[in-house]
Amino acid sequence: GADGDITFGNTVGAVQRLGAVTIANAADVTATGTFGAASFTQGAGTGITDFQDAITTGVGNFAFTGNDLTISSANPSTIAGSMTVTNAGTFTTGATADVTVNGGEFIQDGAGVNSLGGDITSTTDGIAFATAVTLTDAVAMTTGGGVDDDIVFTSTVDGTVVDTQTLALDSGADGDITFGDTVGAVQRLGAVTIANAA
Repeated sequence: GADGDITFGNTVGAVQRLGAVTIANAADVTATGTFGAASFTQGAGTGITDFQDAITTGVGNFAFTGNDLTISSANPSTIAGSMTVTNAGTFTTGATADVTVNGGEFIQDGAGVNSLGGDITSTTDGIAFATAVTLTDAVAMTTGGGVDDDIVFTSTVDGTVVDTQTLALDSGADGDITFGDTVGAVQRLGAVTIANAA
């Protein structure tokens, strides 16, 4: 329910990955160790969902709907399917919490904002952010590079320290890059590098 917490105090699926993990509703969800499942779905949440180590989905998607989502792992996470973040609060990735999505698009489509320190890679599709993005560290984003494998920032993009946080983008020869609002208006970014784009 909306007032009860869920805590995974050790690894999940480290010996054998679980099947689909589904959280219908919770206040805070905490996973302190590596988290391995066929897929992960959270339908609602009122607090913080915090993955403190790497996430691996073996065959399916990662779909989060809730308030705050934090990935603070020191190790990279790998999503076999697509990844959707529908956050009412803040979506946060730590500086070492890189995420690779291998089976679809990375989409952030919640009303909440984004605080990004880790890299995001979509190997077969695109990357899209619906709301404001603030960089807290050097961030790289890479898509599959095919047609429609775009990188889209619908809202603003800012750093946290003026002229410091860098942004490296690569959408390949057939993918577009779109900045739909101001970049660096609140805090200027560091170097912005586009390796390739249509």
